[in-house]
Amino acid sequence: DVDHEIGADLVGDLTEAGKVPVAGIGRAAGDDELAAKFRDCGGGRAPEGICGALHAALALTAPEHHDAIRQKFAAKAGALHCRVLKQELKFPCPACVELGSALAEEFQQK
Repeated sequence: DVDHEIGADLVGDLTEAGKVPVAGIGRAAGDDELAAKFRDCGGGRAPEGICGALHAALALTAPEHHDAIRQKFAAKAGALHCRVLKQELKFPCPACVELGSALAEEFQQK
């Protein structure tokens, strides 16, 4: 469940994409190689500029859950697109990864 609070207290210089730990996404998928695949989607490089962690969560779950995942992600993070999350909301990448991982786990169990 993703009802715990995720804060933006880890905000630093977010103008460049850095390495984001994807261990959470790997755990949700049960596959470290799959997690590594999503590493290249960080920093706004996921399709349509959505958050890479959200993209991974969507890729790891059944399509019938995608609307609910997008809604929960936006409710917690404030947006779906990397640029808005990082530049306007100052929502840190590690918090996005934590949220994406929790959503992937939640919806893989349904």
